[in-house]
Amino acid sequence: MSTATAAEFTAPAIGSHRQFLLRRLHSLTGLIFGGYILVHLLVNATLIQGNNPDVFQEQVNKIHSLPFCWQSSGR
Repeated sequence: MSTATAAEFTAPAIGSHRQFLLRRLHSLTGLIFGGYILVHLLVNATLIQGNNPDVFQEQVNKIHSLPFCWQSSGR
């Protein structure tokens, strides 16, 4: 019969801080990407709001007026 200590069954602590940061970064990018997808789907859903073709353009103009939206200079 062999005796094992708890230290033999635990993962080493080397690199655990880096793994934690990578997991948090992965989680954060998932939230950002999910938010983008949600906004994209909501804006595209305005295409089915009726016969007025300007509804979609109004939504696009709203997005372009957001303060955190980067504007490209090549319009």
